[in-house]
Amino acid sequence: MRRLDKSQERAFSLRIAGDPKTACAHYAIDMCGAAVWRTSDNRCYLVAIPEPIPRVHIVGIGEMGDLFEFLRPMDQDTEVYMSKHQYAKLAHVVMARAMRTIELYTGEPGTSPSGLPPPDPTFDVREVLYSDVPMIQRMPREAAFLFSGYNNLRDMVARSAAFGAFNGTQVASLATVEMGRSYANMRVFTRPQLRSKGLATLCVASILDRLGPTGERPLLCLPTENGSPERAMARRFGMELSGELALVERKFMAL
Repeated sequence: MRRLDKSQERAFSLRIAGDPKTACAHYAIDMCGAAVWRTSDNRCYLVAIPEPIPRVHIVGIGEMGDLFEFLRPMDQDTEVYMSKHQYAKLAHVVMARAMRTIELYTGEPGTSPSGLPPPDPTFDVREVLYSDVPMIQRMPREAAFLFSGYNNLRDMVARSAAFGAFNGTQVASLATVEMGRSYANMRVFTRPQLRSKGLATLCVASILDRLGPTGERPLLCLPTENGSPERAMARRFGMELSGELALVERKFMAL
């Protein structure tokens, strides 16, 4: 395995930016400062983010020996993203039912929301302000993926288009997007006890309105275990399934 230098990382990032299956790896390099390694046969790249949640994106099809050498010393909580084809080569070293499928939904530039649910009068859906940072800090740990790549929450407010559903002193739902790329990677989280109220839909709709004039294509990554409501939300916005990724945590790999 060989680590790429900064100019090589930049060139690789640009090369993979236009494919929804590798857009998240591109985002990790450009936004999160991820490092990139290349396997000895030059057919596979590993994009690694050390924190706040350790992640590795496998781009291409790598040899077992190279992948094991790289993954074995990594933190047990590391999330490893790969194509279904790559997973098929690793399946025999992954514990049964440990693989999660991530569905990638994309839309055309200028995608507009339609058929939105009526807003719940007890929630205020609006753009996130600096004054909201203390409330965002109290969101559960499961929402940490929203802030990956930012120096702090104020940095997230400054650099991202973020919209939230607020209920008094609580953030019920939050959606973020980093613009300025071929695919605008949207991330959304709703507190479990407040789901099925259409809050995430309204937050994402606000982001799509903001994306419209930019010409960027929206990208939404949905874990299949979250069920049909999120799929229905994506389709309501005219987004279609563009591919799938396999997600396995390092601790479930018998390396």
